[in-house]
Amino acid sequence: MIAVPGTPNHRFDGFNPADLDEYGPPQTADMNAIISGFTGSYSFAGHWSETPDYLARRKRSQKYFLKRTTDEFRQAIYSEIDPKSSIYAIGPAKGQFGLMGNSGFADLEAMGEVIVKGPDYIMVKIR
Repeated sequence: MIAVPGTPNHRFDGFNPADLDEYGPPQTADMNAIISGFTGSYSFAGHWSETPDYLARRKRSQKYFLKRTTDEFRQAIYSEIDPKSSIYAIGPAKGQFGLMGNSGFADLEAMGEVIVKGPDYIMVKIR
């Protein structure tokens, strides 16, 4: 399972550097840890200590969901996942999380079979 990582919400209300360590509720939830936790499924970039080289994998999973990312990049991620395993991608529905529908996120519907489509997120089966 590959899901769009969460977006932190820094609380920076002024010019006090100590404010940089304060966070409010996330702008978007980290679906990786949530879905893996509820289903027990393998996650490409799950949760900190549970994922080897977490920060690099998180960065790659962020890039996975961008419109400008190449199919070759995505295929490289798929090649790291057991070929006998199904792969699902969970990310923003088309037009979500952007100004006037221009979010910069890839159209997940074009990547595979739509399993669940909600108002904010979509799940597709890649293989």
